[in-house]
Amino acid sequence: SLPRSMLSFNMFFHINPSYIFVFISFFAYLSVLSVETIKKYWYLFTILFLIILICFFSINKQLVNYSIFIFIHLLIFFTVLITFITEIELEKSIKTFLIIFLLYEITVILKFINLITGFTNAYSYYIITSIFEIFFGLFFSIFKEDDTRIVLKLE
Repeated sequence: SLPRSMLSFNMFFHINPSYIFVFISFFAYLSVLSVETIKKYWYLFTILFLIILICFFSINKQLVNYSIFIFIHLLIFFTVLITFITEIELEKSIKTFLIIFLLYEITVILKFINLITGFTNAYSYYIITSIFEIFFGLFFSIFKEDDTRIVLKLE
């Protein structure tokens, strides 16, 4: 069963919200990469995007769709994690922004894992993680990645 917000979106726009979410997730992944990386490996990202679309639309099973979302958000998580570790090693600083971003990605990944496994009441878990994501959104709207107020120097 879909969460209430997804059902209302489907009722008003007659579009399955998971179709939109797969595009948003993929472009969110591209947004955490550098422009140079995207230019250098544009063909790989195009192939990845086509594979995701083919799997998403041809198989069209909830398990596959959720697995695609988890895969994309794992890519985002590990990209940000590598950036976080690199910042610690090279800049000798800890960016709180990246920690919050990693926590946000963990909630997104856990939300979809819970939808697949049914570990807890999916609807309640979905609401709880959505509330945390609202707080993450407020944090991201107040602070930018390079805001000196949230950077901890290690030296």
